[in-house]
Amino acid sequence: MVSSAGQRGEKGIRERTIFVGSRLNGASRPHDRYASPTMQRASLIGLFALVLCAPVRATETERLYLSGTGPHDAVEWEFSIDRGRRAGDWTTIPVPSQWELQGFGEFAYGMDDEVRAEVGSYRTRFAVPGSLQGRRIDLVFEGAMTDVRATLNGKLAGPPHQGGFTRFSYDVTDLVQYGEAGNLLEVEVSEASDDRSVNAAERDADYWVFGGIYRPVYLEARPANGIRHVAIDARHDGRIQVDIEIDDLARKVEVKGRVVDGRGTVVGALTSGPGDVETGLALVGTFPGVEPWSAERPRLHTLEVELREGATVLYRLSRLFGFRTIEVREGDGLFIIGRRTLLK
Repeated sequence: MVSSAGQRGEKGIRERTIFVGSRLNGASRPHDRYASPTMQRASLIGLFALVLCAPVRATETERLYLSGTGPHDAVEWEFSIDRGRRAGDWTTIPVPSQWELQGFGEFAYGMDDEVRAEVGSYRTRFAVPGSLQGRRIDLVFEGAMTDVRATLNGKLAGPPHQGGFTRFSYDVTDLVQYGEAGNLLEVEVSEASDDRSVNAAERDADYWVFGGIYRPVYLEARPANGIRHVAIDARHDGRIQVDIEIDDLARKVEVKGRVVDGRGTVVGALTSGPGDVETGLALVGTFPGVEPWSAERPRLHTLEVELREGATVLYRLSRLFGFRTIEVREGDGLFIIGRRTLLK
């Protein structure tokens, strides 16, 4: 089934989420007309207003979820594990999850001398709307423990990823089949990494260690000539720099940006600044008196960015962030948003 969560108003979010597959716990069924409220919260930067089959503009980023967004709406994938409980049987497992907690493999503790080398194999099938043709398609894993090898329609998506706590993605634009033809995604996950330093950093510790695809998996489709990445450096005193990577530096493009507070009030516009000439552009600004983020008052703001070529908007995006500074001052200690902080 396919359901969608749409955009905020003209001043807000320009991303759209599509949910694909059979979900657990009644969160979504083939006859559902709307995604559940929990799905709305899984959008890129917050709550979306639900719409049914909302039209998609070329300037948007779309997400097509292949898994659930958490245990409340997990999607069943085909699964088999090579050792431990239920070894060798092809069955199903909810994604995202950790396979030990679903009755597979063996429980392992990080301080054990024996290194667990369980390998889980996943399979799922999905369709991609023809409306996404001509866009860049990335296959995104928010997190899997620990080494991942992914193939799409029988072809390797990219080099194996090592490390269980980092988001990673593959450009699968040339591997995706559109329309009713369908796609087969196969993922091999090794609980222990082939890199000893990864195991030392992530698994050789005083806690239980697990395996599996434990965070969401989705396709992300964006314009072929758009913004690849943004990095926000927002200080508690109101200074902000946004480094922006774009796909085609040869094109004569312009980037515009502004900051909006939690009430929807425009704090101010950003201006062009010195950036990394090899990867893109930068926007800068200073907003004295802005309310910073803190643990007691976690105030968030929204960055809104447009990529333009003349009068044409090529791409729009929004990101939530907080004005916050964490620093260690030599001889003086740890400071958070300008206040000395003691750790006990």
